[in-house]
Amino acid sequence: MAPPTFALNAPLADLGGTWLALRCCKGLTYVPVNLLAGAAHPEARLRDVLGRMRCKACHDRPASIALIENPAATGNGGPRQGWVLLLT
Repeated sequence: MAPPTFALNAPLADLGGTWLALRCCKGLTYVPVNLLAGAAHPEARLRDVLGRMRCKACHDRPASIALIENPAATGNGGPRQGWVLLLT
C-alpha cells in the first residue's frame, strides 16, 4: 500500500489497516486506526481525532504522532517495514 496523500484530511474509514505511533512520557504506543474509526463519527477525519489524543499517564498531548503502515519491525530487529508519515 502506498502512503496516503493529504493524510490529515483523509476519512478514518479510508485509513483502515494503518496505525498511529504515539510517542509520550511512557515511550511509544501503537493505536490501530480501525479502532479509532469504530469509535468516531462515520465521517470523522484524521485531523479531527489528532487534537484529542492524550497520554493516559501524564494527560499531555503526545510529543510526536506518525501514521504508519506496519507497527512490527523485522524479526531480527532490523529496519521497519512499510512507510511512515510523521504528522506532528
